[in-house]
Amino acid sequence: MTPRIRGRDAELDAIDARLRAVRDGTGGIIVLAGATGAGKSTLLDEVLRRAGLMGAEVYSGVADPAAQIIPLDPLLGALLHHPRSPLDAGEVRRLSQLPDQRFWLLQELQDRLETAAMSGPLIVAIDDLQWADPATLAAVGVLPPRLAAHAILWVFTVRYANTSPITRRTVDRLCGAGAEHLVLSALDDAAVVEVTRDVLAATPGEDVLHVVRRAHGQPFLLVELLRGLVDEGLVSCDNGTLRLNSPGLPQRFRDSITAQLDRLSDPARNLVEMASVLGRSFSVEQLAELLQISVPELVAPLREVLRAELLVEAGSTLRFRHDLIREAVEANLPTALGDALRRRAVEVMLAHGAPPAEVAALVLMISRTGDLASADLLARASVELAHAAPADAAQLVGRALELTPYGRPERPARIVSAMSLFAAAGAVQEARHLADTALNGVVGPVDEAGARLKLAWLSLQYSGPDVVEQTRRALTLPELPAALSIELSALQSHGYAMSGDPRKGSDPAERALRESARFRDPDSRVAALTAATGDALVRGRRVDGLRLSQEAVALRPLQRSARDVWVPDCWRSLLLACLARLDEAIELSDAGLSESRREGPAANVRVWMMCRARYLWAAGRLDESQAEAEAVLEMTDDLGPGGYVTEIAHYLLGRIGLRTGDRVLLSRAAREARRMPRRSRGFCASTGSGSQPWSPTRIRRIRPMRRRSSSRRRPSRRSGATGRSS
Repeated sequence: MTPRIRGRDAELDAIDARLRAVRDGTGGIIVLAGATGAGKSTLLDEVLRRAGLMGAEVYSGVADPAAQIIPLDPLLGALLHHPRSPLDAGEVRRLSQLPDQRFWLLQELQDRLETAAMSGPLIVAIDDLQWADPATLAAVGVLPPRLAAHAILWVFTVRYANTSPITRRTVDRLCGAGAEHLVLSALDDAAVVEVTRDVLAATPGEDVLHVVRRAHGQPFLLVELLRGLVDEGLVSCDNGTLRLNSPGLPQRFRDSITAQLDRLSDPARNLVEMASVLGRSFSVEQLAELLQISVPELVAPLREVLRAELLVEAGSTLRFRHDLIREAVEANLPTALGDALRRRAVEVMLAHGAPPAEVAALVLMISRTGDLASADLLARASVELAHAAPADAAQLVGRALELTPYGRPERPARIVSAMSLFAAAGAVQEARHLADTALNGVVGPVDEAGARLKLAWLSLQYSGPDVVEQTRRALTLPELPAALSIELSALQSHGYAMSGDPRKGSDPAERALRESARFRDPDSRVAALTAATGDALVRGRRVDGLRLSQEAVALRPLQRSARDVWVPDCWRSLLLACLARLDEAIELSDAGLSESRREGPAANVRVWMMCRARYLWAAGRLDESQAEAEAVLEMTDDLGPGGYVTEIAHYLLGRIGLRTGDRVLLSRAAREARRMPRRSRGFCASTGSGSQPWSPTRIRRIRPMRRRSSSRRRPSRRSGATGRSS
């Protein structure tokens, strides 16, 4: 009853060419796209079958809409749940606990896949990419191009209808990286006749063809209709030709899933309807508890449903044979009944150990204002996702806040949590709106100050005035702990420098120094000394700055946190560069970069790379500086926009283009400069040995003096990212 692949000759030829290429050691990407029921999954199965026959190692996963907020779920599922997994499960668990989880996991995935591909060709496939979580989509957009030189073939299926913008951007990015983009259109009439003959194992008559043509060439619907005809005994063979037995067949094909449900017994139909609210896959125990029957009582109806091929077995779990089946069944449930069943499904999943993040998507569908239980669950789920997926966590805690009535004791903490997560996710406007409308008089002064500090940290990359405003408002609050007050003052000093008004930054820097001398906390003292170092730097007191940075460096072994601005070695390297001690600055940046890659936050890696690119440029090592600057820009894929850090990288590439006559670099720098806000001179502009102030206006004006004749190869962008550029 399984149809052969019909009407896809051109697609199969393209797939075979890619399979031969990966067998010969060349990587590639295939995107199978089309509408619902276009046959993407069937064609994917054929790709994997052919890959297995040629001896490739096949890793296959599927994205599930019920697991959209679990970071990297389909990708890690494909790679970990395999007898010869290239990943170390323990290492994955360790990396998942790090603050910059996605960055380090992607590095681990890249390294492990590179190693595995040395032993033979690999196939990595993800079905239904449109349901993938944002972290998976980001990884899919990054890993295939980076691993293009290895024998790895990536295969994705994606449904185009109602896909999210981020999914479309990911597919566009894959196509830009050279993917074989196969859009599956409807089958033509000749292919419909062939599929009908395959499924029915006989030649169809014109009356049968008249019915099946109403599927409009959609493979899934076509096959479902044909199977329905066979299951219902609505066709019979007459002299080798299939004929319709009864003119009572419906005049149009409404819904193959509804037709199959109508043929089920009441217990079996109830089973399918209940299963539809559990998501695409689920356990027998979950299903039994939702139906409020024992597992043995499931035997007969479950056997009936499996025979009807609405559900299939997948190892120790059950799943719908196609997501279209689940969607159709769930859509037929009355709204009130559907919500009640989803509530019960949430209880069942939690009772069986599902983490809050796994059921949060269901809770979002059924929650209503005043639903405190849903609010609590969403808040807990946001905590689970805070490090790995702050944007998803912010959505959950934002909804939890909406569900929590005014006056509830949980509301203040959720305001602070939502604001912090919005800030961490880069949603500056949402975080600022909460700060301006929800904080005053609702939360305590310490919590409000802490929330404004987090917002100021985010704004530091983009807007000095916002840093000043948030820290100013926080510092007016009463009874702040000394450590919080010191960090706010130190950050305010940096905000003034970023705003191009460094003289006003002296007072908060000196205040932080005085308070930290009394408080005697290493973290607070490093923050104060770093602010004072920056103030000395922008005011031209470089020897004083060097002395302050040395004191901060001496406290590093006692430092508990290392935010990207409170890294005294980095400030010391800037001062050394300003004093024309470039060899020392480069040596210090090499050491800082190596240490950050081992154990520091990923953001520190990017800052060190930016500094190192500047020192290499000042030393005249242009090829190495270019490689490092481009590696900084590549990190936006993993860490998001870098604010002034990436702006400086663009500026350096423009200066290199000006020095070498590279019009491509100049054109790119000018294009980026037009997108940037105008900045006044601040500490990001005025540091560096003999460097000119950082200004987008300067890039807009630069033109090459002359093109240098040079046979130098452009360095690999990868070299800077791995620390092998010098």
